[in-house]
Amino acid sequence: MEAFQAFRLIFGLIISAFVLYFIISYVGTYSATQEDIVRGQILKAFRDISRDVWAYGVSTNFSDFGRLPFTINFDIAPVNRPILRTDIGEWELPIPTFFTFGKSVWIDRTTFDLGWWQFRVVTAQPETVFVFNPKDRAWVDFAINLVELLPDTAGKQPRIQYAYCPDIQPMDKITFISINPTTVPTTSCEMSKLKPHHKLIVISSTCSTPSVGICITPPTGGVGQARLAGSTKSYSYLGEWPFGLLGLMIGYTNSSVWGLAGDEMYQAANIWFKNEIGMAAQLMAQRATLLKNNITGLTAQGLDPNSDAYKCWERYKGLSEILNEIEKDLSGDISGWNWNEIATDLADAKAKQQEIEARC
Repeated sequence: MEAFQAFRLIFGLIISAFVLYFIISYVGTYSATQEDIVRGQILKAFRDISRDVWAYGVSTNFSDFGRLPFTINFDIAPVNRPILRTDIGEWELPIPTFFTFGKSVWIDRTTFDLGWWQFRVVTAQPETVFVFNPKDRAWVDFAINLVELLPDTAGKQPRIQYAYCPDIQPMDKITFISINPTTVPTTSCEMSKLKPHHKLIVISSTCSTPSVGICITPPTGGVGQARLAGSTKSYSYLGEWPFGLLGLMIGYTNSSVWGLAGDEMYQAANIWFKNEIGMAAQLMAQRATLLKNNITGLTAQGLDPNSDAYKCWERYKGLSEILNEIEKDLSGDISGWNWNEIATDLADAKAKQQEIEARC
């Protein structure tokens, strides 16, 4: 009898332990599932707010990433598809978005005006100080032009600030771009002074792969080059529309198993530009042709070559032709782009559009 009682006691303990394990496992799984649901809601909210910033240009902060532990990395998925890789899987980017993770990020919009089209990208980044080191005072204006692409967060959180080597005194955007270029130092930074949220941007007439940060060669003939620490590549960018350079600066040298964020964002910038501007050039070329034809029918026959109507006819014809060239420029593989031709054709199209707006 005593043996039977002992057996019942042991059996009961085993069953109780099993039930307890099941309950704990269920609660843990339920809790993890609930957290993933919340993560999905947070990512959706970020996507929706980013879309609003892209559409309306009203910058804002987003602090919901601090509600739960997150792992988010920017990546180029197969078939040239920029995505965010998150704890709950791949997350599509429906609009051009340069993203650097932080518990709180500032969401801003940068617009590249092509004259006949506006190419917009969203930047989302945590507290950051962009530290510039122009090796010659002739490059100070170029540094200012780059800062013009970045957010003004004076009095806001998280702060995106700007500084010069060697002192690295962070300042807001307006203060930075107002400094007299003749007073800007050209001395290099002490690497020991750089903090994790600092991004070093060296501007020089020649660049090799830097040990830290980014080295940028200002544009000549409409095209410049940049180098990124940790990469052996040379990155071409358009001087007047440096969308790829912006991607390098936002992504910087942050690395993950998916690669260097700066490299990934540079690739994404070119993919977005190719897809959007290639299609826009085709549509706007058709529009220019329709406006041209609206002047005289299908030809300029019968118009006085000295008349305003004939000159407008020629301008619309020229714009349509150069937009078709831009579509061709961007149609091939990005690795085979002729950057100088793209820069020349974009500048030509912008000038033609401005002439039409002024005279037609």
